Amino acid sequence: MCMDAHVHEAIKAGISPQGVQSTIRIAAVINALAQALFVGQ
Repeated sequence: MCMDAHVHEAIKAGISPQGVQSTIRIAAVINALAQALFVGQ
């Protein structure tokens, strides 16, 4: 529900749906990398 609200506000502010999707994808990759580095310790 929170993600939907943030996506809606970003699109309303003029960010394209593709821009929102790309941003979420980059954040997911960064998060996965951080988790992998943490587990590797």
